[in-house]
This record gives sequence, structure tokens and C-alpha cells, in this order.
Amino acid sequence: MGAPDVRLAEDAIAVWPRRERLAVVPPVSDASWKAVAAHAEADPSRELMVVVERALRRQGLRPDGEARLLRHRAGGGGLPDLPATAAFGFLLDLSDARRVLDGGLLLFLDGTGRATGWRAEAGALTLWQADQAPQLTELAPGAPERLSLFGAARPL
Repeated sequence: MGAPDVRLAEDAIAVWPRRERLAVVPPVSDASWKAVAAHAEADPSRELMVVVERALRRQGLRPDGEARLLRHRAGGGGLPDLPATAAFGFLLDLSDARRVLDGGLLLFLDGTGRATGWRAEAGALTLWQADQAPQLTELAPGAPERLSLFGAARPL
């Protein structure tokens, strides 16, 4: 990805995108899934949103609009668009990828077309500036489902 975008924010250096590992993430249960393009969406539980709100607050952010649970299966990939007014995006991984070859990689492209990214890791929260929207690669045949929480954020 080349050099990350570095900006001065409230006397601290902020590097984007950034990733934080959360200690505890509630399980996804009894979600009402609706098929949308190459993935399915559902409303997150209040318990899950409380965890995300706390993690965003530590970064000086808060949710902006409705977050969505996303479920990708083999052959599925991509992410919904952020609202036009969003300053930041976030993705909280709720499942693990056993291997990079399973796909479902969260990739950020730099100006030269080089990519930097991560595989799914349950409890990992990735934040990015809205103008640096990542790609989510297609899941390979036989790969486990990729569950995540996707949304927009703005400064406190």
C-alpha cells in the first residue's frame, strides 16, 4: 500500500487504515438474514452495538447511521457503499478465516494499485477514512462463511 496516510489529529499521529483487536465480541444468533447482491444482511444485536460503540469511542469516533451484519458465503464478496456523508468506515470481523486462500480478504489499494490488507480474524475492528474504502475479495469454494459488522462512523 506504500506509505499510509498520516495526519495530525488532536496532537496525536493518526494512521489510516488501522486495526484493533477487541477482547470480547458477543456471538451472532437468531439474525433475520436478507439476501442483498453477493452477501446477506441483518440487523445487529444491541449487545454487539454496545461493544462497537465503546471501541469507536476509544478512537474518538461514534457510529453514523445504521450498522449492518454481513454474511458472505463462497462466491460472495464486496461491501456495501458507505453513506455519502460518512467520514469513516468500520468492519468488525465476527468469524475467522483459516487460510488466506479462503478469500474474504479486506484489501486497501494505494495510488499505484498495490494492496495491503487482512484476513478475517474474529474480534478485529478495522477503521478507515471514507475516501479509502476497501475491497472485500470473493470467498473461495469450500471456504467458511465470513461474518462481519459493517458501518459508518464520525468524530465525537
